[in-house]
Amino acid sequence: MAHEGSRVLMLAIVEDVDEETAAAMTATGDCQRDAVAGLGSVSHHCKQGNARATVSSLHARRHLQFYWVPGREPTPAEREHLIALARVAVTLP
Repeated sequence: MAHEGSRVLMLAIVEDVDEETAAAMTATGDCQRDAVAGLGSVSHHCKQGNARATVSSLHARRHLQFYWVPGREPTPAEREHLIALARVAVTLP
């Protein structure tokens, strides 16, 4: 986790996760969810909790969730940056 003032960037990794469990882990906050080819999904404009963007991905039974919480609704450009960060992270061993 990294933070500066009210801005937070966080990565959560859970090992040994199947597809059903991963789906349950990403189904919170009544958010708009967009598919991201080859990665998973990005959620934003959540009706519950803090304004945030979350990229969720399941690779080799490892579930990764990247959260960007800037203290306001993340912009489309910020969501794209979060997706780019997630794409790099899922390629790491």
